[in-house]
Amino acid sequence: MVYRTQIDARVPIEVKVVDKLSGTALIKAFKKQLISQYQRDRKATHGILLLIGLKESKSWNLGGRHVRGIENLGKAIRELGLKDTEVRRKGIRADVVTLRLWDSSSLD
Repeated sequence: MVYRTQIDARVPIEVKVVDKLSGTALIKAFKKQLISQYQRDRKATHGILLLIGLKESKSWNLGGRHVRGIENLGKAIRELGLKDTEVRRKGIRADVVTLRLWDSSSLD
């Protein structure tokens, strides 16, 4: 949990290293952990799912949709998560941020 003292608000941040996780586990992290668990407090109306990738050549299956690359994964999870009825009903603002930690210069 990140707190700013001047603002009475809470912004939970869920961090996942995605290389060994399935698409189903990542959607669950967005909907169940970030939305349902961490944003139970009425003051927590915003949340961030931080996805960290260590390897470039990874792909995920998200409900029949094949996604390759961490940037595309982040976009897909955000789209699917924000379409969820519970997320929409609660009026929660959540975003997915991606961070890749491999050296792209070695790929040339």
